[in-house]
Amino acid sequence: MNREAAWYFGAIVALFVMLLVWLAAAPASAQMLCGPRREVINALKQSANETEIWSGKHSGSEPLVMLLLSGKNGTWTLIAVRPDVACVIGAGSNSTLIIGVPA
Repeated sequence: MNREAAWYFGAIVALFVMLLVWLAAAPASAQMLCGPRREVINALKQSANETEIWSGKHSGSEPLVMLLLSGKNGTWTLIAVRPDVACVIGAGSNSTLIIGVPA
């Protein structure tokens, strides 16, 4: 496996684990922040200077999960997406890109 493929594999595994942890920790009454897909993404681009850097798809369909990241301030946002709706499922103000081969 080349270095780039290993990085992508590691990023996908990390995002999957983050999603599972979030789903397990979220209270049943928690309310997600949702809105029209394009408006949510544009708001994150304007307010946090974040850019889409990764999306996970299922069998060639529309993206199911997207990660937006700001290289300037280190913020990140993980959103669940459908054709017309996006919901924020996680966000933070401190991020680090980890590049390496999974053990």
